[in-house]
Amino acid sequence: FEDWVVVARTQADQAYLRFADFGLQPDGVYYVFEFWTKKLLGAFHNGFAPGPIDTTYGCQVFCIRKRLDRPQVLATNRHISCGAYEIQQLQWKAEVLSGVSILVPNDPYTLTIAVPRRFRFVSAVSDNATLDRVALKDSAAVVTFVSTTQGSARWRITFDRRDK
Repeated sequence: FEDWVVVARTQADQAYLRFADFGLQPDGVYYVFEFWTKKLLGAFHNGFAPGPIDTTYGCQVFCIRKRLDRPQVLATNRHISCGAYEIQQLQWKAEVLSGVSILVPNDPYTLTIAVPRRFRFVSAVSDNATLDRVALKDSAAVVTFVSTTQGSARWRITFDRRDK
């Protein structure tokens, strides 16, 4: 459903990481999300400064996705692959980001979604999970669902375009 790169580092020996070193187009703009600290570092050209490694984790895992001109999934909390493990389907259509994810019973499932300035978060629903909370921070919507059963859940996150 998308292409992205996951990069991990265990040593803070490089102050700047170049996208070209990971096989990405150097002229593109990419979102960088750090998995362990759940922080959107921002959108960058050419590369980014990863900052210090959090001593709680002893490493950093970056999910790097090409910035799209619409809301997009940056990562999930389920796995360091940032969604590759459990997202089965993903679609953007008519201001709705929808997908199907495999959920674990009673384990909160969080989607971090980049929300460009021209969009506004409206709502989030799921057919097999309850919406637990929504937080809007760092140009992202952080949406958490909880399911009491094992299996797939369809979810829909609706946005409004501010520039209509």
